[in-house]
Parts: sequence; structure tokens; C-alpha cells
Amino acid sequence: MIVVRTPLRVSFLGGGTDLPAFFQQEQGACFSAAITQYVWAIVNKKFDKRIRVSYSKTENVAQPWQIQNELIRESLVDRADTSEGMEIVTVADVPSTGTGLGSSSSLAVALAHALCCNGETMDGVSTKHFIARRACHVEMERCAKPIGKQDQYAAAFGGVNLIKFFPDGEVDVVPISNGKMLERLQNHLLLLYVGQRDVGGDEILRDWNANIGSVTMPLYRKMAKMAEDAYLGIEEGHLASFSAYMKDAWEIKKSLSKNISTPNIDALYEKGIQCGALAGKLLGAGGGGFLLFYVSPEYRQRVEVGLGLRRLDFNFDFGGSKVIFNG
Repeated sequence: MIVVRTPLRVSFLGGGTDLPAFFQQEQGACFSAAITQYVWAIVNKKFDKRIRVSYSKTENVAQPWQIQNELIRESLVDRADTSEGMEIVTVADVPSTGTGLGSSSSLAVALAHALCCNGETMDGVSTKHFIARRACHVEMERCAKPIGKQDQYAAAFGGVNLIKFFPDGEVDVVPISNGKMLERLQNHLLLLYVGQRDVGGDEILRDWNANIGSVTMPLYRKMAKMAEDAYLGIEEGHLASFSAYMKDAWEIKKSLSKNISTPNIDALYEKGIQCGALAGKLLGAGGGGFLLFYVSPEYRQRVEVGLGLRRLDFNFDFGGSKVIFNG
């Protein structure tokens, strides 16, 4: 039995520049953090040579291609050896879709990690790069999701990182090393749940991809630059400009698709600012999920009470995807 624990993530800046439509033309950059909320994947051999998968539903099939769950199916179908029976169980600390915390990509990473421990080659690269690449392949190519690469690398590596995406497909993960500033950043973050999306995340991301062109290219370029500048500021001991970058990025993000925000989300955001938050943003593709506020510790409770939303407590996760049992 193999048990893998993979973190979710919060994205601060640069989201959208990890989409192929942008980084295949220019270098993208995202600034994000893995958090102590997790997805778990359990893989175990079965005697009867069938495949049993358990998530929100349970399936029992003879061949991988018969699995209805797209992510699990595509994680299995091109494996060299599927002759042995297998049981796969997935569990998540938060709902698996629509939260903006990258849960689908964290699951793809967890599955890639568990399955590579079960016999797949690493192709001469580090485990973290291998499982992130594998998860990207499954989601972006096999499942044809209109997503980027940020979430898979954030989940695989853990930590608080500037993640760079190059036109040749390479990815560089550069961690923050200033522990004192990370603690200060952590103390200024508040995560509140606004509810599920009304519009599917894939539909919103298709809007993003379709709108990347000569008119919007400068906006994406600016978002990548802000991610790099915010990273450098924190690494060098300056946190003051972080909220300004975050505030500007949220306004840019809303301009890229009519489905990113809603009147209710806009009202909640404005109320959070009125209650003392310095900046905020909706995580993920948009339309619902979690609002992340940047707020001084003395105003955290006032913002939470003022909005009346459920808080999700978290710390930064520095381990990334981990095998916690293999036996």
C-alpha cells in the first residue's frame, strides 16, 4: 500500500501567465504558496485483478479505460503495466472542485506520485519535477483541460515560490528563503469561503485562453512582472508593496473575463476592504471558492466577522507531495 499526501495552494500573483497561450510566447511567472490543507491518494494491489476506485463515488471495473472519473482514468490508461488488480482511494480536506485552491491538480500530483512509486520510471529527473510534469501531462494533454502549470508545480514542490514558465516548456521553481518575512506574510493572510462557482472553472479558463492576444498581452506581461517583483521584495525584506501588487492584479484579473467575479463577490471584497483589509483576490479561475485577504493581524477578526464567511486556517507547507506510507 502506498499513501501520498499532497498540499493545496494559494496563488498570490501571476495566475494566467502559466497558461500555454502566454508562456509559449513569453516567460510566465507565478508567485504562490503550498498550504497545510491536503489531498490524499491511496494505491493498493488487489488479488482479483480488477480496479476499484473510490472518491465521491465508487467504481469497480476490469480495465482502466472503463473508469468514469477522468483524472483517475487518464492517470492509469497509458501505464505500461495494468495487469495487476488495484484499488485507488482519494480523500480531500476541502471540496475537490470549485474552491480555487488547486485541488484537481493536487490530486493529479498525488496520483502521479503514488503511481510512480508503484513502478514508473523517473526518466532521470528529480521526483518533484517528474510528478509535476506527469500531472501536467495528464491534465493538460490527456484530459485536455484548458489550464496552466502553476498548480501542479506548487503542489509537487511545496513552499512559497516564484515559479517561472519558459517558452521551451521548462519550469523553474525558486523558493523564498527569508524565513522571517514568510512568517510576517503568513500573519497577514486570511482565507474565507464564499461558496461554489455558478460557472464552471474550465469555461472561465477557456475565456482566459481565448482572450490572450495583442490587446491583453501587456496585461499578462504586467502580471508576470508583479509576481517577480513581489517575490524579490519579500526575499529582500520588504513587504509593504505586496498589497498594492495584489490589489492591482485582482483588478486586471477581473478585466480578463466577465465570469471571474460576481456582484456578490464584488460586494464581499469591498466590505472586506472597508473592514480593514489592505487587498484581496478570489483564488483560482474565479466565480466562487475562496477569497484571500491581505490584512494586518489587528484587523483579521473584524474582516472575518464583518463578512460572516467561514474561515479556513492554514500554514505554509514546505514538504510538497510526500509518500507517508509505503509498505
